[in-house]
Amino acid sequence: MSAVEKPKVLYHGSPNGQIDEFVPHSKESRDESPAVYATPDKYLAMMFMHKNMGLVGHFGDIPYGILFGSREECEHNDHDGHLYTLPSDTFELNHNRGLQGREWVSHNPVKPMQVQKYDSTIDTMLKEGVQVYIMDRQMYNEIKASSDHGQEILRNVQSENQHRGINIRPF
Repeated sequence: MSAVEKPKVLYHGSPNGQIDEFVPHSKESRDESPAVYATPDKYLAMMFMHKNMGLVGHFGDIPYGILFGSREECEHNDHDGHLYTLPSDTFELNHNRGLQGREWVSHNPVKPMQVQKYDSTIDTMLKEGVQVYIMDRQMYNEIKASSDHGQEILRNVQSENQHRGINIRPF
């Protein structure tokens, strides 16, 4: 595996706009030591700004995000997304977990350099070319069980981009 150059800054998306310092924490779905998670991929980080975010990833150079719940619930929770810019000095690449080459972790507290607020996280993701899907838990389980990480399933369901006619990018 070739060495990956450490970016100067990383991004962290959150529905919470009041974070003065990120403190390492454990994720329920992982058996890793407590960490602060970030990515050099601004679009990937944006997907974590929405309260209903379930799955995120890329197929090639096309980022996607899956929101859990009904369209009404996701639209109701579509407000106040925040994109934090973090210094990368204490971060290490998380090679084998999560988002692999796009995920960095710090085991130290991290103070943001800046935060940008977005009034609509869905509109922001659509505008930036993220392919957004709204679906229920059953579809999530089918995607998790699929051998291609859900690519074929997502090709055959309507994205929010298609629904609204914004930045449609097929996989």
